[in-house]
This record gives sequence, structure tokens and C-alpha cells, in this order.
Amino acid sequence: MKRAQAYKSRFFSPKGAAAAVFMLLGIGAVSPPAPSLAQDMMRIAAIVNETVISVFDLETRINMALTSSNLQNSAETRRRLAGPVLRNLIDEALQ
Repeated sequence: MKRAQAYKSRFFSPKGAAAAVFMLLGIGAVSPPAPSLAQDMMRIAAIVNETVISVFDLETRINMALTSSNLQNSAETRRRLAGPVLRNLIDEALQ
């Protein structure tokens, strides 16, 4: 009984709770940050000769295609448009 009480007082005391919080905060401070949206948008979608086509360029052109054709802005539609739009960007870079 005395051992259980000593265990309980050591791990469930305010000092123990504070130590646990600091430990959790320390783990969060050490973990790598999640990639930002800006980093994702600046990834390379294609390289044509020495010209880089970024994901931002691709997304901008997909948005333009969605707007001009009155298509529904859904993940499925964006996925279907990505290939043809990227091919158009590549063709433009080759000219």
C-alpha cells in the first residue's frame, strides 16, 4: 500500500504534471515542422530544356481552365485537368 501511495504521489503530483507538460512541449519543439503551402507550390512540376514549370504555374493554369470552362472546382476535376494542362505548359515552353 505504501509503495502504491509513493508511486501515486510522485507521478500525480503538481510537480509530476508540470514535468510531463514540459516533456511534451520539448517533444513538439524537436519534431520537424510541417511543410508550408508555399513550399508545396514552389515544387517543380516539369523541366523543359532549362525552363522550370512549378506546381504554382500548373495550379494557376488549372484555375484558369476551371473558370473559363465553368467546370466544377472539385478534386476529381482538378486531377483530370492536371495532365492536359501540364502538357500545354510544356508545349508552350518548347515554342
